[in-house]
Amino acid sequence: MTSRSRFVLSLASTAFVLYLASGPLMRRALGDTGYTQLSIFHEVVSMIRDSYVDPVNMDRTLDAAESGLLEALDGDSGYLDADDFKILQSGKHASADTGIVLGRRFGFLTVVATRPGSPARKAGMKAGDFIKTIDGKHTHNLTVVKGERLLEGEPGTTVSVAIFKSGTEAGDNRLVRERPAPTFPVAHLLDGGVGYIAVADVGDGMADALKAAISSLQAQGAHSLVLDLRNSATGPLKNAVPLAELFIKSGVVTKLAARNAPEQTLVANNVSSPYDGPLAILVDRGTAGATEIAAACLLDAKRATLFGENTFGRAGIQKQIPLDSGGGLLLTVSRYLTPKGEPINGKGLTPKNLVRNPESFEAIGAPGKDPVLDKALESLKTTAQKAAA
Repeated sequence: MTSRSRFVLSLASTAFVLYLASGPLMRRALGDTGYTQLSIFHEVVSMIRDSYVDPVNMDRTLDAAESGLLEALDGDSGYLDADDFKILQSGKHASADTGIVLGRRFGFLTVVATRPGSPARKAGMKAGDFIKTIDGKHTHNLTVVKGERLLEGEPGTTVSVAIFKSGTEAGDNRLVRERPAPTFPVAHLLDGGVGYIAVADVGDGMADALKAAISSLQAQGAHSLVLDLRNSATGPLKNAVPLAELFIKSGVVTKLAARNAPEQTLVANNVSSPYDGPLAILVDRGTAGATEIAAACLLDAKRATLFGENTFGRAGIQKQIPLDSGGGLLLTVSRYLTPKGEPINGKGLTPKNLVRNPESFEAIGAPGKDPVLDKALESLKTTAQKAAA
């Protein structure tokens, strides 16, 4: 047994002995339930080590135990071995990928969103698809960081991704990795004076580009606006604030809560000339992160109505915590809340107007083919008629 395994077993044993010896003091400090479970863990590990039919690699067994412990938290927390943790700390990424934004649900890697024009989008992968294997490696209990590492590589190289949906067999897709192309807001004027803007990425500089698109649509005669945030899951979470400030002059945008720190309130600071006309926001399972936070703000402020499907529920901040073994933890230590104080992480937003997305990506944003857009346009028309009456 390695020194690391002996250390973990020794730690569990020592904690158990201290628990028995100190009685009420340890119970008050750490709780009966925690120490009861720790004693059970020690007993199970000892039985596996001493009684399992074959010799056991205790390092691998304890790695699995650590991964299982973090699995009970959220999809973005995880245990990383030394190699993966070193790569994570370096911040380096390969120059090409498949365009999949990864998450984790029910122990499997999932597709949160796909980048426009990417290999994954061309292959028809959609938000909510479960990933069974990447190059034959099962993704059950695989961290998002490890999954991203497997999907990245050099331009022109291939990776095999098997996906499955509920009640279907896994389908294998061979994707050719490509360099990510810049994404910009897609804007055009629809019939009836409705401006349509689709935002795929909330990276730095997005707010300025989006503000210019809104001004251009208004110059063309737009009196109401549809903001399409479907399949929009990339960009720093902090960019939710400038996104929301395009539509509100002042007020609470979001709150940031942590376990052992005062709650922070992030506000819009007397923004000059935000768009103040009728606004409909389109969301789906691929709406995650900064776009969710901004949508929650505009919903609570009664500045917009949501149309579409439940959002993904990713609004947490992770911290990298090194371990003596060389591995590390990626642990969610704080999370963004709605202005009313409701959690977004792991929960998402539920539109008042629930409408399923069209099956084809080509139909998204096309009036008459996109039921989510059609429902929003119908609502904006009704609002305009009431205002004119």
